[in-house]
Amino acid sequence: MKIQTTQKVWNPNFLEDLVEFLQLDFLKQDLNNLLDFINKKSPTTYEKLETLVDRIEFIFHLSVITEFVKKKKYILNNYELNGINWDIDALRLYLALTCVDILSINFEPFDKWLVKNCSDFDSGYQLSEYIKSKSDKYRNSFQLSSNFSRAFSKSSIKIREDICNNVQVINGAEATNDLGKIVSYLYRIRNKYTHEGRRFHSSPLRIDRNQNIGPRDEETLKIEAGFDLTDAILQIAKEQANREINKFAEQSLTL
Repeated sequence: MKIQTTQKVWNPNFLEDLVEFLQLDFLKQDLNNLLDFINKKSPTTYEKLETLVDRIEFIFHLSVITEFVKKKKYILNNYELNGINWDIDALRLYLALTCVDILSINFEPFDKWLVKNCSDFDSGYQLSEYIKSKSDKYRNSFQLSSNFSRAFSKSSIKIREDICNNVQVINGAEATNDLGKIVSYLYRIRNKYTHEGRRFHSSPLRIDRNQNIGPRDEETLKIEAGFDLTDAILQIAKEQANREINKFAEQSLTL
């Protein structure tokens, strides 16, 4: 009997996909050299870029599958696939939210972080109190929810305006387009999919002018018809990646 083993998915077209999905403006050889530089300087960043590009490509493939099934009127090999568009839409939204995670945080062990951030210590401090205060700052620095929110706040003005102009958090008769509350709600959607298996799509179940998605509680997310929330979230992840790549490009020029 043939033994199977799990293996990391490998993308043989990483360079081409990086250019296609991140819309990079580099000559092929220059980009190749830059990727080698990134891999030497920060293998973790290189791996994260690989992971991000693979996930963006997967989200694109899911869109293609949705369109293919629609053309087949949701019948494939005599099997009825009604509702698969909502399943895929929920998965695409979730995966887009996790794309923001990929480059949002660079974990560092507390002891190493403390060595770099202890210049303010003096003999007047109680060591236990000092360590506790530093521990709190450390958790805030590497807390995923904080870094997730920071990715949205650092995105381009256009993306932030597009989201705020097309998305609202609804709570009873109250509605807000505050970016912080929208991001907090999206983070809840991400967590409920991850930890509870609860899925939330942005495809309307009936013909409405607007779409409502979200956890079944007092709040819900209202999305203006025609606005692609998943794509907007992906743009944030792509901007993150471009900032990282440009940062390393600037470093390579100083050598």
